[in-house]
Amino acid sequence: MVVTPVGFGQEYELRYSDWVRRNREYVAEKTNGKIGYVHVPDMSSRGMVLFDRWFYPQLDREGMVVDVRWNAGGHTSQMLVNRLMRHPLWFTRARHGQVYSYPYKLLNGPFVVLMNEHSGSDGDFFPAAVQR
Repeated sequence: MVVTPVGFGQEYELRYSDWVRRNREYVAEKTNGKIGYVHVPDMSSRGMVLFDRWFYPQLDREGMVVDVRWNAGGHTSQMLVNRLMRHPLWFTRARHGQVYSYPYKLLNGPFVVLMNEHSGSDGDFFPAAVQR
């Protein structure tokens, strides 16, 4: 097997993915798996893709930590606020016993937002909008 190292400066995505994984595992460990964790690196298409990738698989949790520290900004904070602030209008039960919310796939519990002084632009608007 031949190992090909990544080029200089190309390890960012690997380091970032590892940092997010460690944060997710930390939250899961401290809450006995009851709370989910998602990091949103920016408020652009990349941030929305990563939000969707990690938010929806964790909707069975009792709550969520939404981390926007070091968020590079963008223009999608309204979409994130919309997804996080939805409330169930009702629940339905399928013939085989599964229960679904309407609207489908929403967080039915509390969430917190982490931010720091390195979040910019739309990354600043997002926590302010949630707080309001």
